[in-house]
Amino acid sequence: MGPAGTDIGSNSWVVSGDHTATGKPLLANDPHLGASMPSVWYQIGLRCATVTAECPFAVSGFGFSGFPGVVIGHNERIAWGFTNLGPDVADLYVERVDSDTNT
Repeated sequence: MGPAGTDIGSNSWVVSGDHTATGKPLLANDPHLGASMPSVWYQIGLRCATVTAECPFAVSGFGFSGFPGVVIGHNERIAWGFTNLGPDVADLYVERVDSDTNT
């Protein structure tokens, strides 16, 4: 356990409901945050005592310690996540020089 390295990344993917046993889509999300103590994550559920049209809140998932809300989670209708990555800061070009025209 300890600080995460500098090589970060993550992945998310979705399977269409056309390819699942339930007919509903499947979201897989992995932000690749390293293990640490104390944990970055805490499990959270936010619900009304009785879920009704007037009080429709029923969400579960994970949040960041000290941050109110569900960062990665789901309710009865949707699921969400995020990916963790660095910016694209390099491009590679292969150029060929024509010795006849010097271009």
